[in-house]
Amino acid sequence: MIKKVHKLKIDLQVSDYRLPKGAEIVQFCEDGQGDLCIWYVFQVNPICEPTYVQRQLHVFGTDHPIPIGMMFVATAICGRFVWHLFEGEARDLATLKL
Repeated sequence: MIKKVHKLKIDLQVSDYRLPKGAEIVQFCEDGQGDLCIWYVFQVNPICEPTYVQRQLHVFGTDHPIPIGMMFVATAICGRFVWHLFEGEARDLATLKL
């Protein structure tokens, strides 16, 4: 198996994101176009498609209330704004009622 790094734009108004199971978030910052993004790494099996999970990623500004149970992931400094990325519990897509 090989590893790949992917980029995903983060929207301040959205919290549910579809990522490959086992993906590790390695960076959270603005990209060259000024969009807030995460970069994540995951293992790719060339024989089969990855399994995806729905992950809850939340962005909070400094001094904003953060719900109990959120786990800190990273901080991004974007000009005069400082954003903090937190994650809720990962949920397997197979068990979600869509």
